Amino acid sequence: MRRTADTRGEHKVEPGAGCACTCTGFTLIELLVVIGIIAVLIGILMPALSKARQQAQFTACKSNLRQIGNALRMYANDHKDHYPDSYTIGGSIYRRGPGEVNPSDPTSRPEVYGVQCVLGDLKYLPLHTDVWICPSAGEQFKGYKNTYVALLITGGGAIDKGSGFRGKEAQRDVFFVYDNFSSLPFLTGFRRGTSDMQPQLPSNQWLIPHAYRVKVQSGTTGARRGAINVLFLDGSVGIAVYGNPPTGGATPSMTPLHGE
Repeated sequence: MRRTADTRGEHKVEPGAGCACTCTGFTLIELLVVIGIIAVLIGILMPALSKARQQAQFTACKSNLRQIGNALRMYANDHKDHYPDSYTIGGSIYRRGPGEVNPSDPTSRPEVYGVQCVLGDLKYLPLHTDVWICPSAGEQFKGYKNTYVALLITGGGAIDKGSGFRGKEAQRDVFFVYDNFSSLPFLTGFRRGTSDMQPQLPSNQWLIPHAYRVKVQSGTTGARRGAINVLFLDGSVGIAVYGNPPTGGATPSMTPLHGE
């Protein structure tokens, strides 16, 4: 624009005269560079975020087991140092959550057995609580409203003299409550008899919930292993590390680790 004077000596502005203003956006190359930088940052951050999420779920699962362990200890304190025995929990190591039925069986009864029902009925834990759900468990197990397996203790639940679990050393490596990775729930609302089979997944279909990397002593070193969290009978919480299933469907190796 420029100013001009008319015949009366007044100034006016003429549009379009001498405008030097230019507006430009990103070029295609600049845009591609920005997109590339963002992609690199995402590639760097995603593994770290995934690892942090896995660690948070791993820690939440261990917290669940500690709460269950405290509830079982309170039960034992009120029952002369006896834990819920096999008969009390219905004879099965793994069951659906309280009140759950088998959706594929319209005649199935609501679940009334299992450690979850025992502790819930006696108010040591809420009957329906996420404490029984490991956040890393497979969706199949989460659908059962319980992702933990419980030890069957015979002899009235005693863990002192007269039982095979006497003393801290004897209890140290005994799995009490732990991540389920291989068992399927028993028939809801029924006790499991001594001749009844506990449904199990084949070893090549095990759903080990937690990732864990160690050096394998036999076989390929550095192989990827899975792990489960375990509440041991002595009250400690640790992990058990499992190796990759070998060919032929054989059972993977297992190593219990305390204080992990």
